[in-house]
Amino acid sequence: MHTASGPSTTEGEAELSLWVAVLEQAIADLANPKTREPALLWFRSTRKGIGSFIFLADTLNQCPNKLRRQIFTSLRQPIPCMRLAA
Repeated sequence: MHTASGPSTTEGEAELSLWVAVLEQAIADLANPKTREPALLWFRSTRKGIGSFIFLADTLNQCPNKLRRQIFTSLRQPIPCMRLAA
């Protein structure tokens, strides 16, 4: 089925599209000196709540560590150190 704005999507597809957009923005934020540090903190966080990097990776059916490594390798940046949970 199509709508005036194009093909309709399911709620699940729309949610995945949103999380992909969040990831794309976070990657772009790494290139901006003003947003780099918060982006790095987000990528290396061990939090698992909604909106965290780990939540996003799980939502996209990706291993968080592997996805993190792929992103930083593709940007040719060192992989940020993980903080151990206390």
